[in-house]
Amino acid sequence: MHSLPVLWLYGPPGVGKTSVTWELFRRLAAEGLSTGYVDIDQVGMCYGPPTTQNWAPEPADDPGRHLLEARTLNAVVANFRDAGAHGVIVPGVIDQVRGMPVDLLPDAALTAVRLRADPGDLGRRLAARDNPFEDRAAIPALADALDRAFAGKPCVDTTGLTIAEVADRVLAHTGWPGVPLTEPLSARLAPGPAAGGASRPLGSEVSVSRTPDPDAGGARRAPGLDASGVSRTPGFDAGGVSRTPHPSAGGDQTLGRGAGDVERALGRGAGDVERALGPGTGEILWVCGPTAVGKSTVGWQVYQRIRQGGVTAAFVDLDQIGFRRPVPAGDPGNHRLKAANLASVWRSFRASGAACLIAVGPLERPEDFTHYADALPAAAITLCRLRASRRVLGERAALRGRGVSPASGLAGDELVGQPPGRLREIADQAARIDQTLGVFGDLHVDTDDRPAADIATEILKRTGHPMPA
Repeated sequence: MHSLPVLWLYGPPGVGKTSVTWELFRRLAAEGLSTGYVDIDQVGMCYGPPTTQNWAPEPADDPGRHLLEARTLNAVVANFRDAGAHGVIVPGVIDQVRGMPVDLLPDAALTAVRLRADPGDLGRRLAARDNPFEDRAAIPALADALDRAFAGKPCVDTTGLTIAEVADRVLAHTGWPGVPLTEPLSARLAPGPAAGGASRPLGSEVSVSRTPDPDAGGARRAPGLDASGVSRTPGFDAGGVSRTPHPSAGGDQTLGRGAGDVERALGRGAGDVERALGPGTGEILWVCGPTAVGKSTVGWQVYQRIRQGGVTAAFVDLDQIGFRRPVPAGDPGNHRLKAANLASVWRSFRASGAACLIAVGPLERPEDFTHYADALPAAAITLCRLRASRRVLGERAALRGRGVSPASGLAGDELVGQPPGRLREIADQAARIDQTLGVFGDLHVDTDDRPAADIATEILKRTGHPMPA
């Protein structure tokens, strides 16, 4: 199999990695080049339970989780290649000491470009985005360390430039994806010796912290979820859970192991879980629902609460691992690719000790679930559908349109900046999809006028997942 061209932009926080890579992704896809996009953070969100010393503990042999991210990215890149993509664009940090672990990326033909900015410009961008979970005081030293460690490596100075101008310079500098590499990857990507909207300015984007937010809502909290009662969907048992049958199976057959087996396994340590269930098995809780219903907000809180309950857990946003454009005509939701990538991500997280995975993402048609069931035949997938009235969907879509998002700073939010009429159309379509799905799913949770924490608590109780004491 051939290696797939991968363009990786790295640099300090605030330098514009996400904005520039998304501009490149949109531009190349618009020209007809089948292009993928993966933020490196999205393939590394796997953490053990928080401790009194560390909210987000990391393995001693993999600080920063760079090795985990590289292994997972390689599997995802292979899936993009198999799906017919011509290249993948990746924004993200790298290990400033070891450089990129290219030996873990055999399926990627890597081109790496560092983005930098002068200290004054970088400081203004960091102040503008005002991320409360970002150690702003430490970033100038990191930027300086990258300048010294990777001196002489491909670099684009973003100082004073717009997003489009930086994208132009990256393409002119690299010729990506059409120019072959002229020197070994190890020479291009290892640290060098130490030395003394497209027209928007860089720095207007908002950041998301790389580590789990200790405030279980935190940066992902979406206004519009306030308090109300609970409504259970008819057709579900008193506990609220019925396992989703494989679409190709008949009767009441279930995926993977029964809930009791999984819950017993989740109560053990990571090593015991791995021995008991093996790679590719385990529990996947998929929080789905229509656009603007609150999937990311609620799913993130569920994930944090499970970790606080003593479980090594992982989190993935299906949209963030399934960006490919132009979108194939036969799979408008990119579900085949998302399913393959979900299986690859879960295998990698499972090998790192994760006992369960919280996934968030849309599901428009019952038949689309078949791709995920086929890709993860040994996993116990619980499909949790969040539901909301047309009124609430409209309110939340309007907030997203104004840039109020549970995951500000992530690429690909198509609601931001949309006019009111278009946002109303999106809310209408979301309500129709929700009605079309009917009773499909393992549990339904109404979200109208309820806080995300209350919704997360209901989900945890009904699925039997561990919760904080």
